[in-house]
Amino acid sequence: YIWGVCYYMVEREQADGLRNAYQTTANLARTFREQAEGTLENVDQLTDYIKVSYEAGELNLASLAYLKEKEWLYTIYIFDADGNMLNKEPSSHHTYMRSLLLGHRELHVSLNMGTMFIGHTVWDSQRDRWFLPISRRINRPDGSYAGMVVLLVRPEYFANLYNQLDVDEDSMICLFGRDGNVRSSKFNTGLDAGDSLAGMEIMERLHTADRGSYLQMEQGAEYAFSYESLERYPLVAAVGVPTATVLRDAHWHIFLYMLLACVLSVVDIA
Repeated sequence: YIWGVCYYMVEREQADGLRNAYQTTANLARTFREQAEGTLENVDQLTDYIKVSYEAGELNLASLAYLKEKEWLYTIYIFDADGNMLNKEPSSHHTYMRSLLLGHRELHVSLNMGTMFIGHTVWDSQRDRWFLPISRRINRPDGSYAGMVVLLVRPEYFANLYNQLDVDEDSMICLFGRDGNVRSSKFNTGLDAGDSLAGMEIMERLHTADRGSYLQMEQGAEYAFSYESLERYPLVAAVGVPTATVLRDAHWHIFLYMLLACVLSVVDIA
């Protein structure tokens, strides 16, 4: 009877602990999603402002130096219809950057999206840094392609939101696209910006639900993961916390139940 009650209490404690782990990571993922979405809304507004001002002939290129004074932003590029960079003096690095952003130009030339496009995180080998290019098409009055505005966003800005969340140093945070490409991350598993999550469990889960929680092993440790899709952008915010951290109290309670059962068993035998 004593051990039957003990096993019941242990199972209940484990179930309660797992629910708590999921709730904890779900709350963190929601907070991360809201913070990331707020930053992207600022990017959205800035690209739209520049596009509209340029199309109206009211954009002062010199003013871009003031517009880029954002902690999440590296720089701003304006390209004309021929791919020439309008707001930067010619240099080898700017020629290099134009080649890195060629995919954005090809997309906007062929498609008038009407929204900003969030590209893959790119490694700038000349400056030893990652950047996240976000672009928007600029049109002529007849709707034809006139160029594009590109913002180079600091991907680490999103990962640094990790420091604002109530998590320990072994926890993980990741902002990735529904295409599986990682835009920003802080993982202790070597996963970095620009890597792909293709084939991982979280991508399979995204096919059936825009948010969720699950358990997964990472480097020999069990993690509780929660993810939540951004509402306005094709990105997903995910947070993982070691179950050893969120189940610490549950494990202590289980130890006490087992200890109490042992003591009562000895007393009963005596």
